[in-house]
Amino acid sequence: MINKKELDRALQEIISRWGIPGLGVGIVEDGAIVYARGLGVQSLETGVPVTPDSFFCVASITKCFVATAVMQLVEQGRLHLDTPLVHYLPDFRLADERYTHITLRQMLSHTSGMPDMDEDEYDYLVANPEYDEGAAERYVRALADRKMIAAPGERFAYSNIAYNVLGYLIATVSGQTFEDYMEEHILRPAGMPESTCFFPSVSPDRLAVPHLRVPEMIVNPIYPYHRADAPASFLHSSVVEMCHWAITCLNRGIFQDRRILTPTSYEQMWASVAQRGDPPFREEMGLGWTLGHFAGARTVGHGGGGFGWTCFLALLPENNCAVVVLCNEESAAHDLALQATLCAQLGHKSRITE
Repeated sequence: MINKKELDRALQEIISRWGIPGLGVGIVEDGAIVYARGLGVQSLETGVPVTPDSFFCVASITKCFVATAVMQLVEQGRLHLDTPLVHYLPDFRLADERYTHITLRQMLSHTSGMPDMDEDEYDYLVANPEYDEGAAERYVRALADRKMIAAPGERFAYSNIAYNVLGYLIATVSGQTFEDYMEEHILRPAGMPESTCFFPSVSPDRLAVPHLRVPEMIVNPIYPYHRADAPASFLHSSVVEMCHWAITCLNRGIFQDRRILTPTSYEQMWASVAQRGDPPFREEMGLGWTLGHFAGARTVGHGGGGFGWTCFLALLPENNCAVVVLCNEESAAHDLALQATLCAQLGHKSRITE
């Protein structure tokens, strides 16, 4: 049984020590939400309180959703994990002849050898947003002068670029925009009708905006976004709807009698493909999911951060439970909140440290 008052106290202590503007935390057990809290404010400028229905950008947790969409299309026979990407996107190019051997499995597991954007380039991208339907195609075509950093399948190398290309692939194969496909086939069936990969659809009144420490905590003067980067970084969701996603995944693809994926696909996504060596939650890489252990329990999840957000979704499949932590600032505080929440869920004592 979770000691909710003790967890509330621990989370409030983390907020106070680290000066966090806002935090959203949820716990799922045995198919139900047993804890959902909003603490702090959505914005230091407005002072609007965070609630379990406030919307945060969940950053790279978006990749779990993209992987699920790819696996849906695999189950339908429209994609194959070990077929080269160029079979589906013949106009895709990189400045390295090895690109023709990149498979979808390698892209999902960050073993494709594809490069990533450096920090300055990423900052420029999201500070100059594009919102039209042609943004993804322009982004993919502009990759033609990029060189690979490894041979396909050689090693783990994280690539947001690869996931943005996967988003473009989903749109190309499905005949829908990426955002429409995700809404119709992933989000709504998983109990996430208000979540969206299209930032302009998010209600400003419920938005937990990103904050930066420069060195005082301020609202990020720009709202980071680029439609071409949505598959890698820009799902917006709430604690409640992320808990629904956790329930769907723990049920191996079912939410309230609606199935989005079969258990076999979860077995594939949650099987190790590459070593990451970043315990406790990122010891290995599956297909769109990171694999690890916490307090002796196996974890499957994903984190995200950057531009003024940090977050993590941790599933404990053998325990049939999950934890989600969403934060509108960028520091290690969210990791303390994650571990405190997992300890509360597992019945362990936690120690809050600086």
